[in-house]
Amino acid sequence: MRRGSAIILLFVCSAGCSLPATTFEAFRSQAADAATEVAAQARTAILLAHLAGQDRTLATATAAQLTDAEKTAATAVERFASVQPPDARANDLRARILPVLERASDAVTRMRFEAARGHTAALLRLRSSLLDAVEALERLAESTG
Repeated sequence: MRRGSAIILLFVCSAGCSLPATTFEAFRSQAADAATEVAAQARTAILLAHLAGQDRTLATATAAQLTDAEKTAATAVERFASVQPPDARANDLRARILPVLERASDAVTRMRFEAARGHTAALLRLRSSLLDAVEALERLAESTG
């Protein structure tokens, strides 16, 4: 019977469904992990924009690296968004952190678009707007971790 249960659990997890966090502490830990991961990818995007602004990287290379950052950030957001909050405190935390995660992830995506178009000035503007989201994510990661 154990083998059958393990197979079912593996299937559920691989199907993209997420099991609920059983405690607020577990949920808070997942929120901190998501905030840390998205902040790291956003910092990568900020660095790439800085290098592009100094003509120290090619537009195609910047776009390719931003694609990786975009995918990783989006995966972290999706993973966290799919976790069922266990209680009202977790609902409140989710309501605070998820919009910031999504805003940062979306900014990385928009930066990829601009890099692929060779629009360095737009890339630099987006970099500036991403700094606020990164700071907010880092604060949330520290306070929830």
